[in-house]
Amino acid sequence: MKSSQAIKGRYLAAPAVSVITPVYNLKAAWHRACFDSVLAQTFTDFEYILVDDGSTDGSAALCDEYAAADARVRVIHQQNQGVVGALNAGLDAMRGAYTTFVDHDDCVDPAFLEMLFAAVKRDQTAIAYCAHYQANEAGEIIKPDIKLSVSGRVPVLTYMKNWRHILKDSLCYWSKFFSVDFLKKNNIRFIPSEYPFYPNDHIFVGECYAVLAEQNEAVSFINEPLYTYRNRPDSVCHNPAHFEGYFTEMCSSHKLIIQRRYAKKYLLFPWLLILTAFYTLMCGGMPRKGKKLLTAALWDALVKSGQPAIFALWLFVLVMPWAAAARLYEIYRGSFRTSMLKK
Repeated sequence: MKSSQAIKGRYLAAPAVSVITPVYNLKAAWHRACFDSVLAQTFTDFEYILVDDGSTDGSAALCDEYAAADARVRVIHQQNQGVVGALNAGLDAMRGAYTTFVDHDDCVDPAFLEMLFAAVKRDQTAIAYCAHYQANEAGEIIKPDIKLSVSGRVPVLTYMKNWRHILKDSLCYWSKFFSVDFLKKNNIRFIPSEYPFYPNDHIFVGECYAVLAEQNEAVSFINEPLYTYRNRPDSVCHNPAHFEGYFTEMCSSHKLIIQRRYAKKYLLFPWLLILTAFYTLMCGGMPRKGKKLLTAALWDALVKSGQPAIFALWLFVLVMPWAAAARLYEIYRGSFRTSMLKK
């Protein structure tokens, strides 16, 4: 344990599940909504690890308040290390056989742990994944019941061969439930980044899928919206610098996700497509420097590994007028499609 880190909590028994929430400056009401939703679970054999990543507002004191009120809550206070440092601190401290992550501005359904735990036990899988809602800042549901592309126990290789599954279901770490033994045996952790807000979760989840594919294993998918993602305009996911970091980091870390044979063949394309679409559609286009860096990275990742056809496809993707396409779609939805519906 680092000298800059302090752990508070009274939970003594080894729990079945460790829930990890990275905590940093945020409205107390949102923190309380998150914490309360976790502690209201119908499945009670869990510990709740709150990682205070050097908060400078009242978040640290709020975490201690919850630890004093509920023996299942453990608090880690550490100097600011960014979300990767907070997530890995939670992984180091966890004592459960399974683990899951809940962002500090999100909420979970009371049956979240119960249904995911039941799924991995029933299906004998290392990962379970549920559908989710999307809410606005006020917590009002704006995208109800975002279904997954599959349901039940699905072989990972079968899932990855259809890259549209990954495009639809995402590679985020939240809304997923992991076997701790699986993570430890394969040394799967969050990769440090020079961008403090960037969790590298696509590499974390992608590495999980790649290992399971090589082992011919399956993942459990639950098409019940048990997780609520709060979509905040002021979050890092809406900050252009966030996507600048995505691409800079991607160009230096892309080799990590293609080291494994199945990941290289089935996961790289949708992973990069997700990031490109996010960056160009939300930020109005990719800068020339970003295109050069990405082209060099893709050359190393694809041409040198014997996949020139996918490299050629990516050259097409990079020169596509994404911003113009997005604008045309907005015009279609705002005027043409509206007028057609009125008829």
